[in-house]
Amino acid sequence: MPQRLSDQFQINDRVEIYLGAPALASAPALAGLPDEAGWQAGTVVGRQHPGLWVAALGTFWFVTNNRHIRPAPASTEAPKSRLQKS
Repeated sequence: MPQRLSDQFQINDRVEIYLGAPALASAPALAGLPDEAGWQAGTVVGRQHPGLWVAALGTFWFVTNNRHIRPAPASTEAPKSRLQKS
């Protein structure tokens, strides 16, 4: 049985969440982006059964599925949203 999200991630963990095409299309600022832009950097800000609250793109997302969240890549600098300009 897979671990619960609350067992895999702690508050303040840097993660990436997959918003995918439906979420991207419903957010005016994100409309028209390719699906590979669906993974966005975020931070775990809370736990609520059965998932986690993640802050990303200036709002909060409730993630309940292991396929839609992953640890952020290890880096010496803070992760940036792939939508932000360098």
